[in-house]
Amino acid sequence: MSIYQIPALLYYFPTDYRKHPDPIMSPNTLTKGMRYETDYEYAGSPLGTDPEMQFMFSSMNDIISLVEKKGVVKNRENLLGLRSIIDRRTLMQTEYNEKDGNLNMSPLTATLKLPTEYLLNYMSQYEDSDYKIGELLRSRESTIFYKVNAAFRGDPYPGALAAIDYLICREGKTFEERKYNLILCRSDIEIDTRNKSIHLTGTKGKVEDFVKSVKGYERKNILIKEYDQIKNSEIPRYYMQVRYGSTYTKVKHIRVFAYFADAILFPDGAFWRDA
Repeated sequence: MSIYQIPALLYYFPTDYRKHPDPIMSPNTLTKGMRYETDYEYAGSPLGTDPEMQFMFSSMNDIISLVEKKGVVKNRENLLGLRSIIDRRTLMQTEYNEKDGNLNMSPLTATLKLPTEYLLNYMSQYEDSDYKIGELLRSRESTIFYKVNAAFRGDPYPGALAAIDYLICREGKTFEERKYNLILCRSDIEIDTRNKSIHLTGTKGKVEDFVKSVKGYERKNILIKEYDQIKNSEIPRYYMQVRYGSTYTKVKHIRVFAYFADAILFPDGAFWRDA
């Protein structure tokens, strides 16, 4: 997760629940509590004049200014010292307390910790005489499974996966520096203690849904075009894709899942890292 994504985690944009405690009375019921920009040039965007959005933009400006002065690495060390971030964290803590926050609200309640042997035994179905699971998954003694028994989609699962990484897995700045493997499991899990393995009992998560999402956004990859087929307006994007591959053609939740999860398990398939 980049430092530029942090403001989005610190700000929310709902209808004020204090003014409208009864959801039926909310003036924004049809938009699910969201308030959208009325200027047609920014159709579909959040209302830019709303105080919450103004606070968010102000914090983003603070972060950008800090990066320009001290660089990205140094900025990471100083980010939480920004007054705008401190004030927002205080507000969030207040909201948490006022709404009777408790540990059952945490994504950690959907996690399961097992010896990595259970994961490797399950993954052995993808091994044969020519291929064995790589050293990355084998290098950690224990594994955290994030159980999501739901059809494949984005929010709130990408943010929850990132939170789980930072809360209980991460020991350094990159996903390689983890104490435990972090596995996104699109299913409930049944533990097989006899064979030291697991069974995925869910029926909603389908590996093909993930594949379709990836394929759907690959149409934005323009690297296969001939030079005379590239519009002038596309040349900077073409050059960016030459440098970074198709990273920026992927939709957010696909990129987040692939970045944070050491493996993604579906009842009918799986993806994983070897290094």
